[in-house]
Amino acid sequence: MYSGKAPKLSDFVFGTNNFDLIRLLAALQVTLIHGLEHLGIGMPFLLNQIIQSIPGVPIFFVISGYLISASFERRKSLANYYFNRFLRVYPGLWFCLLISILSVVCVYPVSTSLFEGLAWLSA
Repeated sequence: MYSGKAPKLSDFVFGTNNFDLIRLLAALQVTLIHGLEHLGIGMPFLLNQIIQSIPGVPIFFVISGYLISASFERRKSLANYYFNRFLRVYPGLWFCLLISILSVVCVYPVSTSLFEGLAWLSA
């Protein structure tokens, strides 16, 4: 709730950053460029030049690399680091695989063989 008073320097929590926001904006830039290009949607020249001048992929990878290395430095052991990376990555990966399987089953005929399905899944 807003108290009406201006925040003091001591009100800010050290360590709060906007890295996730910057990564989100970089990913949105890449998605926007590819989406508009794929759909053949044009943009005004000036807006196109501004959006094209933002290097979304390098920004995303540099910040992600920094955050991953900072996470590595905070861990007490390599095993702890890998365990935490596993817990962070694999639930989303399995969810993505499940959504992919469901979307393929909904879009393509189910008459494909088990071998073809397993080949697709392994790819």
